[in-house]
Amino acid sequence: MSTSVLLTILPPWGRPTLPIGLGYLSQTLAVHGVQHQVLDLNLSVFDHVGEAAKELWRPQHAAAWVEEERFPTTLARLEPAVAEGVERLAAVDAAMVGFSVNQSNARMSIEAARRLRRLRPHSVIVFGGLGVYVDGERRLVPPGLVDLFVIGEGERTLLEVVRRVEQGAPLTGIPGTLADPSQRLDEQRPPAPVDLKRHHWPDYGKFAVERYPDRGQPMPVTLGRGCVCRCSFCGDYPFWGRYRSRNGDDVADEVEHHVRCHGVRRFEFNDLAINGDLKALAAFCDSVVKRGLEIEWSSYAYFRRMPQEIAHKLRLSGCVMLRFGMESASDAVLERMRKPHRSALAAQVLAELTRAGIHCNIGLMVGFPDETEQELEETATFLRDNAANIHEVDSLSVFYIKPLSEVEQDPERYGVRFPADHTTRWNRWVGRDGSTHRRRVERAQRLARVIEESGIRFQRCNIIGV
Repeated sequence: MSTSVLLTILPPWGRPTLPIGLGYLSQTLAVHGVQHQVLDLNLSVFDHVGEAAKELWRPQHAAAWVEEERFPTTLARLEPAVAEGVERLAAVDAAMVGFSVNQSNARMSIEAARRLRRLRPHSVIVFGGLGVYVDGERRLVPPGLVDLFVIGEGERTLLEVVRRVEQGAPLTGIPGTLADPSQRLDEQRPPAPVDLKRHHWPDYGKFAVERYPDRGQPMPVTLGRGCVCRCSFCGDYPFWGRYRSRNGDDVADEVEHHVRCHGVRRFEFNDLAINGDLKALAAFCDSVVKRGLEIEWSSYAYFRRMPQEIAHKLRLSGCVMLRFGMESASDAVLERMRKPHRSALAAQVLAELTRAGIHCNIGLMVGFPDETEQELEETATFLRDNAANIHEVDSLSVFYIKPLSEVEQDPERYGVRFPADHTTRWNRWVGRDGSTHRRRVERAQRLARVIEESGIRFQRCNIIGV
C-alpha cells in the first residue's frame, strides 16, 4: 500500500504503551492531510517473544540494549521477531520512514534502519527523538544510513520534511534538522517551540489500541512540556526548551475523548512536573469533576509549596498517585543537584498528599558527586521518619551522568573524571573523593536495606545502575 509517511518505534519503550510522541506526530500529519501509517514495532516484537525475553523491557536491563558488547546477544534473543517487524516496514510503500529514537532503542533503531535500507533503498529514512539529540549517541549512526535527523520537537519540522520529500526537493537547511551524524547541535537552527495552547491532542486512530496491555491503559497524556526545574543531573529539559503548559480544559477535553472513543479510564501524565503550572492543573481538575469523568490518573511532580486546597482537588479529579524525583534528603546534596526543594518541604508535601488519599512514590539517587556517608545517612533518617507518607520507592538509582546535563558539560566543577570510553559508560566515572561505581553500588544496597526495614514498598529489581 502506498503512503507518504510511515512512523515507527523500535523496542524498548518500557512496558509496551501507546507512544505519545508518535501520537502527536500522527495528529499533525492527519490535520494537514498527509497520508500516513503507524507501526509500533516495540509492541509487535514484545508480543512475539517468550516470557523470559520480555524481562529485557524492565529498566534494570537497559545495559543489554545500549552497551555495544551486549547488544548482539539481545538482538539474537529477539530474532526472528525483529526480522518480521522490519519486513512489515518494508511492505509499506512509503516515501519516508520516521523512527522515534530514544536513548535505549538507538542501537535497535540503527539495526532496523540498516535492514530496511537493504529492502527499500529509495525510502527516505528520518531519525528523531531524545536518542539522536545527544552528539555522542547520534554518532553511533553509520554515515549515510539515515537521510535526516530531527532535533528537538518534531511536529513543525516533520511537516516541512514531508513537503520536501513529496516535492523531491533537497532536505537541506530545514530548521531543527541535521543531515550528518557528526554535526553538532549548534550547527542547526531550532524551530519555534510548539504553542501547546493552540496545538491539538495526540491521535491514536492509526494505533491498534486494543492490542496494548490492558487495552492501552494507562493511556499517556500531557499537561505541559519541559520542566520548571533545572537540576544539574538532568538531560531532559535541554531537549524540550522552556516550560509550556496546555489549557486545563483542553486536557479534560482530550481525556473525555479517549474515555468515549477508547473506553479507557486510567491515564498517566508524561509530564516531567505536572504541577509546573498550578493554575492549569487546577483548571483540569475542576473540569474533570464538573464533567463527572470517573477516571484515575498519576504523574510525576516536583516538591513545591502549593495551596491547601490543591491536594483535595487532585484527589477529587481522580489522582491516585504522584511520583517525586526526591533523589536525596540531604539539603547539601539537594543544593548541589540544584533541586528546588529541601527535605522539610518534601516531608510537608508528602504528609498533605497522603492525608488527601493520594499515594506518594519517590525516586532516590545514590552517589551524586561528593556525597558523603553523613549525607547518605540523612536520606536514611528521612525514610525512617516519613515512612508512613511514602507509598513506594519505585526507583533507586546509582547515579550516572546523563548526556547534556550540567555535570556532563562541566565535569571539573563536580570533580568528575570519565574513563576513556565514556560515550557508553556514564556510570563508570570516578569522583574527586575517590568514589567509584563499586562504592556507589554498595551504598545503594545499604539504602535499599533501610527502605525495606522501614516497611516502605520497594522491589530490588528497581535498583537501577548496578
